[in-house]
Amino acid sequence: GTAWCQAVRKGFNVPTVLEILDTNFFSTYTYNPASPTDTTTVTLTGYDRPKNAYPNYVTPLYLGTDYDVYCYADDDLCQGCKVTNGVSAGHVANATIFVRTTDDTRPHMRYIFAESIAKDQIIITLQVDEGAKVWCAGWITDPGLTAADYETKI
Repeated sequence: GTAWCQAVRKGFNVPTVLEILDTNFFSTYTYNPASPTDTTTVTLTGYDRPKNAYPNYVTPLYLGTDYDVYCYADDDLCQGCKVTNGVSAGHVANATIFVRTTDDTRPHMRYIFAESIAKDQIIITLQVDEGAKVWCAGWITDPGLTAADYETKI
């Protein structure tokens, strides 16, 4: 048989069987009666294949994003059969898998502006390219931070 899968953003509409087939992320599987619990893996490298002049283009999965994954499967065409047997649309809708893509990249941060608004307060404006936690600290004299100890001193 063959299994096809498609990732959609969490909470988006369930894709139809044709939409899942259209993304063309699939894996073939041959049943082995000696090992009936064997599985197959479908690798998803994107979540959409838009219909345009570039049929090989795949909309990439985004880092740190929640997706629901829906899969469709059908069996091999049997001898003398005219069509394959596949799972129902209801089965596709009810057999969803939640996945969150990892984000191993460091955020890029840019210093924008800093100003003293009182004798004991400074406002610092930074620009970060993704959700991030930012820690700031101030010293009267240079604390001599190094790569080995800056986190503990802040």
